[in-house]
Order: sequence, then structure tokens, then C-alpha cells
Amino acid sequence: MHCGLCVNCLLRRTSLIWAEVEDSTEYRAVDLTAPTLEEAFRGKVPRNFHASLDVARNSVRAMQRLAELTSEPHRMRVESEVAAVSRGLDEPIPVVREKMMHFLSQHQREWERFLKSCGANSWVADFAGI
Repeated sequence: MHCGLCVNCLLRRTSLIWAEVEDSTEYRAVDLTAPTLEEAFRGKVPRNFHASLDVARNSVRAMQRLAELTSEPHRMRVESEVAAVSRGLDEPIPVVREKMMHFLSQHQREWERFLKSCGANSWVADFAGI
């Protein structure tokens, strides 16, 4: 059974919502629309809830921060990744930058749809800071 909270689980859930594919994965934290993380769990809240809370907050924030990078495409963080990928692939920086912006824009669109599906009053939206 998957946690439903980590970056891997959130990426899977985001991708499946974007692809409009029903998610048959079993998650410990089932309800993305719940107002609190405690309410997202099926049945009993896990003993290690504080660890789950930490994982969920960090995972949602990581996905949110990645989506926000599209608003600052020339940010040093993006430019340094573009330069590193350019060197690694032996491709020109402008080509890699264009591909990076496409990737970031696509992630932003998928993440926005995911957040919308969770709802404005969900624990996910709360952790994302929206």
C-alpha cells in the first residue's frame, strides 16, 4: 500500500488526473479533498502521523515550488539546471532552456488541475499555500 503523501505518490496522482485515468492504487491517505490531513486517512490515523505530516507538507510544497518556477524562468536555480543539462547532453543552452520551460509549463498545468480536483478547502491546497 502506498502512502499517498510523498512526492512519488503526488506525482502519480497528478499524472493520472491529468491523463483522466482512474487511479486504482491503494493509498493510506485516501481523501485529497479532506479539509485536514487527519481526515484523509482511511480509518485510523497512523501512529507515525507527525512523520506523515512532515512528508505531506514537504511533498506538496516541492510540487508547488516546481510549478512556480515558470513565473521566473531566468531564476538562477533554473539557469544552473539548464547549464548542467546542456553540458550533460551536449546540447546548446537555448535548446535545453526551451525544453526546460516546456517541462516546467507542463508541470504547472498538471499541478493546477490536480489542485483544482482537490478543492480550495483541502489539506493539499492548504499545504500548497493557495
